[in-house]
Amino acid sequence: MFVRGEKGADTMQHLRKRKRKEKCHHSLTEDESEKKKRRLQKNKEAAHVYRKKQKDLFKYLTDRAAMLEKENNTMMEEIQALKAVSTAKTKV
Repeated sequence: MFVRGEKGADTMQHLRKRKRKEKCHHSLTEDESEKKKRRLQKNKEAAHVYRKKQKDLFKYLTDRAAMLEKENNTMMEEIQALKAVSTAKTKV
């Protein structure tokens, strides 16, 4: 067992680092390597699909916003025209 204190803490930290190094540097088996490649490829495809969906959604929303803005302007013009007609009738 390790003794608590400065030297003990250094020794424990050294062992933790060593364990991490061992985990990082072990070679992957052929099967693990193939699984990793498939996972990375699948992730790449999923990211592509996600970005395309986002792009399509953005285009849809901007087109819809433009259409609604045009419709709003048309209605505002109609309101102005009706107000003008209403004002002309009340003056007569």
